Amino acid sequence: MDEQNAPDQTDHQETLDRTHNAVLDADSPAVTTEEIADHTNESIEATRMTLTELHDQGRIERLVIHNSGIIWWAPRPLDEVLKSVDTDTILKRLSDELETAISLGNGTVYENGDKHPPEDLDNETENAAPSTEKNPAGLVPSSEESGEKRQELKDGADLDDVSE
Repeated sequence: MDEQNAPDQTDHQETLDRTHNAVLDADSPAVTTEEIADHTNESIEATRMTLTELHDQGRIERLVIHNSGIIWWAPRPLDEVLKSVDTDTILKRLSDELETAISLGNGTVYENGDKHPPEDLDNETENAAPSTEKNPAGLVPSSEESGEKRQELKDGADLDDVSE
């Protein structure tokens, strides 16, 4: 086949990009072939072939609905998803799905899908009596006191002396 009859790759890529953008910009999360054909002013058959190629490239997804046809959608970039959902919802879901607590610098904790503001945690802490008793290993809960004990150990103090 000579150069004149070769398909124009630039036009083809523009058609792919235009169709992909039409799927991304649709008002609904999923669209039909007919809706995209209307948007791009292409025939339904040409649009179906373009959508199939985009699917084969992994740029869009599809679902064949029994007796109804095919719906198409483009996975949204994570940035767009995150912008559309508030932070509390994201952190609640993450804590629930990861089954772990997520602590923020301000003291807020998200755990099991719930948010625990710092004031809730402060109330729980106030109700618990602080302990300054040594545990059986001779460690003291207070970080200042346990730091002193670590320094004594570094300085070569006898273990028996440190645990007294």
